[in-house]
Amino acid sequence: GGTIVENQTVEIHYGLGLASDVHIDLVSLTGETIRTYTTDILQPGEYRQTIDMSGLAAGVYGVRFRGGIFSETSMIVLQK
Repeated sequence: GGTIVENQTVEIHYGLGLASDVHIDLVSLTGETIRTYTTDILQPGEYRQTIDMSGLAAGVYGVRFRGGIFSETSMIVLQK
């Protein structure tokens, strides 16, 4: 599974219950960071982040979210 992207961007939504040091990265299947979108300490609340995949080859990528002790990677399939 994963999100299929055809228009070069995808918007992710996330919420924080506590102030957290948040990192959002676009990564390759091997875990290499391709682009970094957020590296901030954010207050509790709801947030949105646009992931711009323009200029990248079609393929499978991951969006790695790290906030506090929580970490998750979601897969994105970029089609051209």
